[in-house]
Amino acid sequence: PADEIEAVSAYAQSLGEAGDLPANARWAPDATLFEAGRRVYDTHCARCHGEGGSGNGRDAAKRDPRPANFHETRPSYPAAGQAIRAGVPGSAMEAWPLLTPGEIQAVTFYVRTFYRAPASTAEMVP
Repeated sequence: PADEIEAVSAYAQSLGEAGDLPANARWAPDATLFEAGRRVYDTHCARCHGEGGSGNGRDAAKRDPRPANFHETRPSYPAAGQAIRAGVPGSAMEAWPLLTPGEIQAVTFYVRTFYRAPASTAEMVP
């Protein structure tokens, strides 16, 4: 329905630009956040958002609207945390309430590596 599409659009626009995570707010060093985030992403996110975060995972076609493409939609740490904890109303993004705050931060850290197009996998590790 049109009202749900408008709600999803308004939500996506509210995400704004993704800011940096201050060093004193990090649960772990960058390499640890990256690896932990990759594991959470591979387990819970890749089937919809795709291996490279393009919104083209094996279950993406089953979702309406399609999952976010993290090359285009760049949620901030707070917006990503909210979407992961509570889901996204009007979309197929379900809540993941059993993920810990550290796991949420790690998977958000990992997703943010999709915001740029690295030349190689080695460049993905911050």
